[in-house]
Amino acid sequence: EFKSARMFEEADEKWVATLSKEASALANAEGGQIIIGVQEDRRGKIPVAGSPDGVPVGRVTRDQLVKKVEGNLFPYVPGIRVQPVVMDSLDGRVVYVLSVPKGSTAYLT
Repeated sequence: EFKSARMFEEADEKWVATLSKEASALANAEGGQIIIGVQEDRRGKIPVAGSPDGVPVGRVTRDQLVKKVEGNLFPYVPGIRVQPVVMDSLDGRVVYVLSVPKGSTAYLT
C-alpha cells in the first residue's frame, strides 16, 4: 500500500483510523507494508508507487506512528515496525515504511 503524506493534513483521528484499518487488513492476511509519503498510482487494477511527497520532519515520528497504530488495533499485533527512509530529493521530509506481520488471530480497529 502507498499513502500520500497529504493524509497528515487531516485530523490525527482520521489518519490514525486509515492506517489502522490498513494495518488490520494486512495482519489479517499475509502481512505486508504500507509506504507512507509516496503517492499511489494505478496501472489497471494494480497499485504502484507514484511520486514521493514525503512526510515533513517533525509532523509525526516513527515512535508516534507505531504507538498510534498499535494502540488502535485489537488485540495487540506484535511486531509492527516503522523504518524512516531519508531521500535526498525530499529536503526536510521523510518516507516511512510501516511493516505489519501476519497475525495469528482476527484483528479489529
